[in-house]
Amino acid sequence: MRIAAVCLFLSVLHYQSSLAAFTDFGDYTEWTEFAIGEEFQSNELSFKAIELAQTFTTTLVHTELLFPLFADLHVGPGVEFLLPNNTQEISFFYESGGGRAITINGVEPPSPRDASLSFLDGTSVAGVDITTVLDYQSGEPGSFFGVVGEAGIITLRGPITSFAIAGVELSIDDVSVIVPEPSSLLLLLLGLPFLSRWRA
Repeated sequence: MRIAAVCLFLSVLHYQSSLAAFTDFGDYTEWTEFAIGEEFQSNELSFKAIELAQTFTTTLVHTELLFPLFADLHVGPGVEFLLPNNTQEISFFYESGGGRAITINGVEPPSPRDASLSFLDGTSVAGVDITTVLDYQSGEPGSFFGVVGEAGIITLRGPITSFAIAGVELSIDDVSVIVPEPSSLLLLLLGLPFLSRWRA
């Protein structure tokens, strides 16, 4: 009984801190280039260089006419995260000087006029909860095709099968990916019956 309780306790601790990988891209020299479509690794995390377009949709009144506006805005190069199975959390620092686009589990969030990532704070996209903590923001959010520069930390929590981000003058750093390890889950499941008997 005591062994089962100890295993359960250790598995819970291990489950909560099962960090799959972290990178600050320090394993690459400055100005390392990757061609679009090229895959690369950094400290056990895998990425693919890509280009993304942001879908911009709104309704305008202009010269006494009401009409919808739909456009695909090319926002430039970015990265697709090649994620391990059962990824539950992604967190990273980002800095961008203009428009940006993301997809989460193949879904593109609704785009505001300022094309900012901070609008995602507190929302859920494709079953993934998003938190954005801004370090700074400049520009005029809400202006038509306004350019907003910002920096901060964005965290995605939930079952994440795919994630990609691109932007104008975009940089990311301090990327962490968290995946519950199968051994932790197994220990947890094995310990639960013993715990219920021990309480009884």
